[in-house]
Amino acid sequence: MQASHSQLPTEVKEQSTAKTSVYRQGHLVYDGATGEYVDDEHGEAGKRHGFGPGMSLNEMLKWSIENSDPAELARRADDSKVQPPSQLDREILDMLLGEPIVAKMRECLGKLERSELSTVEGLDAGNAALEELEYYAEDLDHAIDLAKIGGLAVLKRCCAFGLLDGEGLSSEEAAEEKLAAENGEDAACLREAACGVLAAALQNNPKVARAAAAIGVQTMLLAMLSGGGVGASAARVGGVGVVRKALLALSALLRTTVDDPGEEATEAAKERKIDLTDADSLAKVAAEAAQASATLAASKMAAVDAALPTLCALSAHPDLKVRRRAIFLLASLAAASPQAAAAIAAIASARVVTASGADADASAAGSPLLNGLLGALSDEDEDLRTQSQRLLLGVRASADGPGANGSGGEEAAAALARKLEECAGAAVIRQALQKSAEAGAEAVDPEEGSRLRQLLEWVEKA
Repeated sequence: MQASHSQLPTEVKEQSTAKTSVYRQGHLVYDGATGEYVDDEHGEAGKRHGFGPGMSLNEMLKWSIENSDPAELARRADDSKVQPPSQLDREILDMLLGEPIVAKMRECLGKLERSELSTVEGLDAGNAALEELEYYAEDLDHAIDLAKIGGLAVLKRCCAFGLLDGEGLSSEEAAEEKLAAENGEDAACLREAACGVLAAALQNNPKVARAAAAIGVQTMLLAMLSGGGVGASAARVGGVGVVRKALLALSALLRTTVDDPGEEATEAAKERKIDLTDADSLAKVAAEAAQASATLAASKMAAVDAALPTLCALSAHPDLKVRRRAIFLLASLAAASPQAAAAIAAIASARVVTASGADADASAAGSPLLNGLLGALSDEDEDLRTQSQRLLLGVRASADGPGANGSGGEEAAAALARKLEECAGAAVIRQALQKSAEAGAEAVDPEEGSRLRQLLEWVEKA
């Protein structure tokens, strides 16, 4: 016996709304298949009294509105306003919208809430979440998404985990401080990991850098590095590991801030519709763009000025990685901005205060930056030598380089050259030259000799 085969439809046809079946409270009122009202308690009587819809779409919509319970609709509307979307709701929505990385980042941020970090196990989970976030934040677009979903504020709080003390703490902050005191190593790991995520997110990402500056991330990082990153200050934040990562995050923030072209700010006015034949309108747009550029430049310099004292202190840090990173950052800032180079030179050659409170020259008491640079010129570490030479050459170039006018670079560079001469800087440079020559061309940077000779000429002419 052969099975019968029915012909499959070859096209989709839109049917009349009259073929839509209608139910009322679970009972069939109108059968769309037959086009007739059902002969029950709402049958013909329902048709006569308006229990069922009409045949047109408008009649059906009108019927559905008239037969809705206003009280029930109001209750459901109120219920939807009671609770904001939960963490899980946001994650599910991100997945549905095709943004799985954002959903994963939200999940990680959920593990960094204060309530989740209230136990040792929570600290371990938080460290794992931060490790995952650092991986995502290395991508520029993901870093921007992280900032959009409030990640920077969470990271800032984690960097300062348990460091708040004194009166006026909330119950959560007090519990956090107690947990950090009892589990210092775990708390330090959390701070270090949070600084690592910030460093990854801020690297070459102006949008994230602006968002971080707006919520005071730089101020928080400078507070973590206060006291030159040594002694009781360093111990309180968690040791040299935390100091290194905090400096890395600060370096990423400052270098990105200084290199920020500010295109969004300067181009905003130009996006408006204007009459290109109207000279006044064109002049106004040009003035607004110039004002935006000036504001951006001022904010950049303010950020650098706030960080320089701490960076100069870190340039003489006993830890090689901290010292290398601080001098690298100073060299980058000096190369990017004549104003920054002049400010660095002024700090290096300034008069300092000795432990007894007596005012003395840097050559006598020794400013940390000046001593750090002199010691680094002939250090065994090639990176440290290179960055120290770059920094001094950057100061030297600020005297007559682009943008030097009005920066005070010429006076500051001359003052630093004189201070180096007073501190036997020429002899230190000659010693570094001799050491470089003895090491041979294959063992050192081939440009090192040229850099040292330029520095020697600059100092000897002071």
